[in-house]
Amino acid sequence: MQPGVQHDQPTEAIPLSMLPQPWQVPFDPHHTETVAEEQPRRGKRPGLWIGLALGVLLLLFGGGTLSALLLLRNADSGKGSPDPGTAVDRFLTSVYTQKDATSAGDHVCREARDEDKLQERVDQIKGYANEYQAPTYRWSEPAVSGQDEEKATVAVQLTVTTDDEKSAQQQLTFTVVRKTGWLVCDVAG
Repeated sequence: MQPGVQHDQPTEAIPLSMLPQPWQVPFDPHHTETVAEEQPRRGKRPGLWIGLALGVLLLLFGGGTLSALLLLRNADSGKGSPDPGTAVDRFLTSVYTQKDATSAGDHVCREARDEDKLQERVDQIKGYANEYQAPTYRWSEPAVSGQDEEKATVAVQLTVTTDDEKSAQQQLTFTVVRKTGWLVCDVAG
């Protein structure tokens, strides 16, 4: 008590448990102010939209590429011939007469087309001109056997002769398949 101040009522001690604690908020039913909750920002996530757009583009591009591969996997770029005998004749002309591996590749099916091997064979034939006196190549009329809608076997006898009257023969058997036309797929002999 302070000197000179009078109190009308006696002072009572208030227990500490009755006093509001700092973490307690008193309830006031007449108080209408509410605390605004933070709303998530909508439409302000450019990274999410860019990621989704890239994902969709990737799916479209990947699907388109896969579709093109599936459609073109059986396509042959070789021109093909109207019949198996013509296919063999054109192939032999490209290799032995024209000595042109690129032209020969036009008459070979995709599964058997190996440009390096074709070029190697053409180079070997060109090299015979250095070993033998003017070698010339001719072949018999292609004999077609075992033909169905998609495959045929063609036999040819290849003959090489030189100016010094040397001669050699080789029997060749071709497997010819029908794709964009008839194409050579295998040679044995």
